[in-house]
Amino acid sequence: MDVGEEPISSIMERSVRTILEDSSVDIIMSGCVEGRISDLVVVDHDNRYSGMITSFEILSYINPFMGIHDGRKTMGHSLVVGDCPKASDIMNDIHLTASEDTTISKALKHMKRDHHSYLVVLDHEKKVIGRLNLCDILNYLDGKGIIPKSDVCPI
Repeated sequence: MDVGEEPISSIMERSVRTILEDSSVDIIMSGCVEGRISDLVVVDHDNRYSGMITSFEILSYINPFMGIHDGRKTMGHSLVVGDCPKASDIMNDIHLTASEDTTISKALKHMKRDHHSYLVVLDHEKKVIGRLNLCDILNYLDGKGIIPKSDVCPI
């Protein structure tokens, strides 16, 4: 089998930090701090993909004057009104996803076209089952001997 035709499910990271769409902002912030990550996958109660909360959404919530103002609730509004938004209020739902049987070559094309360094991997029921980083693909190709050793940068 051509390595580009290998399904991404065979090389993806299976551990994904998720948060429920009805989680409050304090739980979102705790999830990021505890996991030492800048983004969380938002899911419903059946673990189906809903969206992403990235550092941009968090910063936009804290400071509504950053980026494009989209009319969502902000920290200032929440403090005044006392109505803290949920994950579904501040998440974006446009982050790239791929099905578990997507090939490595197709995943790379999606990443290149949309300038994303990773994809959220979903099963056929749209449940989150993994995450595929560009580094996962590079490590796989390096392990197959496709990347010449002289081209691999030492860390």
